[in-house]
Amino acid sequence: MNVCLVITSLARKGPVIVVQDLVNNYIELGFNVDIVYFDDIVEVVFNEAVKLIRVNFWSRYDFSKYEIVHTHLLRGDFFGVINKRTINKLVSTCHSDFCFDLKISHGVVVGSIAGELWRKIYLFFDCVIFLTEVNRERYIGLTESVVIHNGRPEPNLIEKPEDEYLDKIVGKTVIGTCAYITKRKSLEQLIDCAMVRDDRNEVYVIVGDGPERQPLIERVKEFNLTDRFIFVSFTQNVFSYIKTFDVFCMTSSSEGMPLSLIEAASMKCPIVSSNIRVVEEMFNSGEVEFYKFGDVESLNFSISRVLENRVFYSEKVYSKYLSSYTDNMMSNQYISLYNRLVGNV
Repeated sequence: MNVCLVITSLARKGPVIVVQDLVNNYIELGFNVDIVYFDDIVEVVFNEAVKLIRVNFWSRYDFSKYEIVHTHLLRGDFFGVINKRTINKLVSTCHSDFCFDLKISHGVVVGSIAGELWRKIYLFFDCVIFLTEVNRERYIGLTESVVIHNGRPEPNLIEKPEDEYLDKIVGKTVIGTCAYITKRKSLEQLIDCAMVRDDRNEVYVIVGDGPERQPLIERVKEFNLTDRFIFVSFTQNVFSYIKTFDVFCMTSSSEGMPLSLIEAASMKCPIVSSNIRVVEEMFNSGEVEFYKFGDVESLNFSISRVLENRVFYSEKVYSKYLSSYTDNMMSNQYISLYNRLVGNV
């Protein structure tokens, strides 16, 4: 099968990582895969069998040689629609509750306009893939839709964290997270929780970059917690840091389907998460410990509960990963969808 995936750039962000995992499995099965992208950002390396094609967003492109064109994110989806006359079957993966996220990132007015535009774009697709039933229900009726959960391969740990980092966490309980740091990640809750817990034997590790990273660092300084927090810049070696965590905390107000939780689960790392519906669909309360979003006392209690029962939560969350969230499971479901759609050409 000839497949083209359209993404905005090759930046190391969730949607591109998903594309990388899909492509690796497609190539193994003998698919011919091209990737079309717009921005000159190259952080993710693809299999050498994949043809990478950088184009101008406003250009016209002939997709007629592909059975499936699979687009991602707003610009990718829009590009697919303006070139639809050359496309056999056009599908998109919706990676988040985009209307909510756009309002958070761009303000209510601009976000609402962009969200409504995106809704109308989806009307032109043969199928939209949602990551969870929660988000599918929010946008039901746009076009044909299915749910395919994200998945990730089991990590192959080659490198270790820097010695300076390892020295800082010796003898400490490590409460960690990994994220592209934006407002909706709500990581200030970890700072508030550190103040409540007031335990010098605990250290909080935040791995990642993003627009809210520096404000978070300033907040840590403001409350004299610099000796309790470690900020690690973006790294492709993220699994080696997760391996050092005693508990992984996700404090988001909204998520599409967080890859970071799947990655933590694949590392057998116990998880505490805000009680947002998307994560409650992914895991049950026997696999992940939930806390009430925005409630620091609830977060405090959940961290303590997981630390007291680390082996139990570790085994449960890893078992769920193996049964539901591997990259092979994800890829097989996409391929089944492609075959069904192509059969209708």
